[in-house]
Amino acid sequence: MCHRRTRIPPPLSSADGAGRTADAASGHSLPAKFDVSAIIPSVSRPELARAIESVRAQNGELTVEVIVVFDRANDWVVDPAVSSLADQVLFTGGERRGSFARNQGVHSARGTYVAFLDDDDMWLPDKLSAQIRLIESSDAPQNTVAGGRHIHVDARSGARSRSVPDRLIRQGEPVADYLFRERKPHVGRASMYTSTLLCTRELALRVEWNALLSRHQDWDWLIQLERLGNAEFVQVEEAIALIQTGSETSISASTDWVGSLGWADARLKEVPRTYVDFLSAQTLRYAIASRSGEGVRAVLKRIIAAKRVPSPENIAIGFGGLLSRRSIEQMMTRGPSSARPAPEGQNDSAVALPSDERKNE
Repeated sequence: MCHRRTRIPPPLSSADGAGRTADAASGHSLPAKFDVSAIIPSVSRPELARAIESVRAQNGELTVEVIVVFDRANDWVVDPAVSSLADQVLFTGGERRGSFARNQGVHSARGTYVAFLDDDDMWLPDKLSAQIRLIESSDAPQNTVAGGRHIHVDARSGARSRSVPDRLIRQGEPVADYLFRERKPHVGRASMYTSTLLCTRELALRVEWNALLSRHQDWDWLIQLERLGNAEFVQVEEAIALIQTGSETSISASTDWVGSLGWADARLKEVPRTYVDFLSAQTLRYAIASRSGEGVRAVLKRIIAAKRVPSPENIAIGFGGLLSRRSIEQMMTRGPSSARPAPEGQNDSAVALPSDERKNE
């Protein structure tokens, strides 16, 4: 890609109350094509303007389009501070959730690449330029998804973790194996947060987010990208995003073991070792957290039927369901805030951690 444009275009006031863009009425001149479209699903959190500003602050010779998709009714009144920073403001009609909003944003995007950002997270300044360089150096840029390391930020205290994950995905490693197999019970575990992801718009159109899922939408999209889109995954060595933990509306704060179990049966059962590791770390934790004997029995029944023994690390995470949500969130930011990752095997804390699903689902 030739970085022939040298600045980010001026922001537009684009909310027109019907979910359509208002470029023509704005008086601004837009390029017909952008390098990157940043897609931000929102439930109108107060941090939204901060998230958009982190997109506008990106370094490099890139043109970046900001698309905010409110999961609200079409007559929702948008804060002028937000509409003045966005190029497109769209509405889902309300209660359609994050996956639907992301698909809507992808379809409206005018960028060669699309990148996703939750409305309470932030990008660090070199995120887009570092990821595009990494994708363009790959063997198949059209089928490559770029992530990167991140830093957890506690929403209440402001405490920060070090740069994680400790280990990045290996070339050719199945994404489900990377995320779930022998999952480390500490902050440095394998992860790919939505706010770190970037790929071509063409790939995101080819494999859409499943808007019907009640749980694990983020992980589902990654697995389907690999299976249906022949996607390869790469991750930037440096931290490229700040991920806020402790948002009250986070779906990962819920304990929907039924939805988690159904998803695992549909997506992971064909790889028994990965399947049992996921069940023991995620679904079991939800069942324990909800104090559901039925859920615990259902998980154990499937693990026994799979004839595989979960890893000790995943079992430890599962029993993290005995801990309070707030205790887990505080442990996510425990330890040094250095951006340098710790060597493999060195932990911030040996404790079960919440899943990587984001707040808008």
